[in-house]
Amino acid sequence: MDIQLTGRVIKIGQTQKFTKFQKREFVLEVSENPNYPETLSIEVVQDKCDSLDHMKIGDTLTAHVNLKGRKWQNPEGEFIYFNTIQCWRFDKGEAAPKDSGASSFEDEGDGLPF
Repeated sequence: MDIQLTGRVIKIGQTQKFTKFQKREFVLEVSENPNYPETLSIEVVQDKCDSLDHMKIGDTLTAHVNLKGRKWQNPEGEFIYFNTIQCWRFDKGEAAPKDSGASSFEDEGDGLPF
């Protein structure tokens, strides 16, 4: 599933390095409704961290993201859930054209009813 978020960059974080992992976050202001803009913290991981070096605050871009979720059990036995928006590609420039919303499941020919 390709989720695309188009907006303006308002913050770019530093790369955080861990033992075998690194991540970097940026904040995108998405204004589908200008009266109620959303500010979304989005992360990139591993070799994608350096790609943010070319990004500037104020840039308009479209981020291609995946939603990630994890479940963790704390020492008291309680389950806690974490969600992450993880970017795997971004395109700088003006807003991408909106999808018409039309679905083409019939065109895929896999015979599945959903």
